[in-house]
Amino acid sequence: MNSKVFTLASIAISLIIFSVFMIVSGCGTVSSSSGGGSTPPTIIWVSTTGSDESGNGSEANPYLTINKALFSAGSGNIICLKEGLYQETTTWPATAHLTVKGESKLATVEEDGCVNGIFRIYHAHPADSSITFEDLTLRNGSISGNGGAIYFNLNIPLYVKNVDFIGNSAYSGAAIYLQGGSLVAENCSFTGGSATSTNANQGGGAVYVVSGRSFYARCCVFDDNGTRREGAQVHNRGSATLESCVLTNGSSEADGGGIFNTGTVHLKKCTIEANSALIKGGGICNTGTFAEGRVENCVITHNRGFDGGGMFDDSSVTINIINCTFVSNEAGCSGGGIWADDNTRMSNCIFWGNSHNQIGTSGGPFIEYSDVEGGYTDTGGGMVDVDPDFVSYPNEPLDLRLQASSTLEVTRGGTGEGAPSEDFNGKPRSKADGKVSMGAYEYP
Repeated sequence: MNSKVFTLASIAISLIIFSVFMIVSGCGTVSSSSGGGSTPPTIIWVSTTGSDESGNGSEANPYLTINKALFSAGSGNIICLKEGLYQETTTWPATAHLTVKGESKLATVEEDGCVNGIFRIYHAHPADSSITFEDLTLRNGSISGNGGAIYFNLNIPLYVKNVDFIGNSAYSGAAIYLQGGSLVAENCSFTGGSATSTNANQGGGAVYVVSGRSFYARCCVFDDNGTRREGAQVHNRGSATLESCVLTNGSSEADGGGIFNTGTVHLKKCTIEANSALIKGGGICNTGTFAEGRVENCVITHNRGFDGGGMFDDSSVTINIINCTFVSNEAGCSGGGIWADDNTRMSNCIFWGNSHNQIGTSGGPFIEYSDVEGGYTDTGGGMVDVDPDFVSYPNEPLDLRLQASSTLEVTRGGTGEGAPSEDFNGKPRSKADGKVSMGAYEYP
């Protein structure tokens, strides 16, 4: 399917502008997650014109390499990179609360050509420690093992903020492989990553999360990442929450063109668009005995898979899907919008313009208060088959908000029970009469 990606530019611009964690740009300040305490942290400077032999880490006399700065740093220090290109592979020291921060994202770190990745973080740290990356570009990290840009195996938090990951490659977790602890990513972009493993249960063209670990992403863009196995953008076996994120143009040679989940997933206000999987779940694939989650206020469009163009939920998973819009997804076999079995529950959703069929199943999901083109068996009440009258459909660029002329069945046909308090754009959902709009956008 050669579908035009129409919403990425406007959404990406708004996500980049919207930043809740930065005080000001540059190395003079850091986010609240870095360091600790009220005393201003020590800043150690690195420059492409600096020296590891004669430098002292001051702004006037910086070090040449990140590695030298890291192993010269004390607890809570900030390693500040002046703009320029740094080619290094660094094994992180055991020093607590370190931050690597760029003057801007023109501070670019790439692998040194030895195919060992960029940052390898696994030395023991104090239990109350954390590690932070801010205002950087990490690109072209490559390794035959896991984690092309960052391999993380500590039971502490890892924060990445305003970081661009570009063109990284690894066996699994092309940008980040989360082996330990937790990962928080805010206002980051992950593009052009490649997970090269051909073995089952591997993948993650951007991020791989192992069992028992947690990943939270907010206002991040995942674009054009790929895998030869599962999860072109994100492979989650632990716990993953994505909020106000865009996942587009991912490509999997197996399952999960956008997200592959065998753990717990929570998606809020996300755009899942133009991803593809050769087998299951062009946009999202939920599978496995322990898979569960909630998908709310999401727009899922132009994805393609053999089964489950927009989403695939197998019979063992427990997934709740609320106020989502599934449009123009495609399945080679069944379930253009979604393939779901009896443990999937859907309410207040719109399924329109998907092929082959809107909903595929072998057992029958529970669905209520939803608009399904061509109709669907009424399992919970409140089902309709009416044109939702989107602002722009089918002509590109699509705008899947509801027009003022949209029918009452869609604009006030959803149930307020269990519905999110606001819609995709943050507009409050009115529940005064127990009713809300169907789909990701509240009317008007």
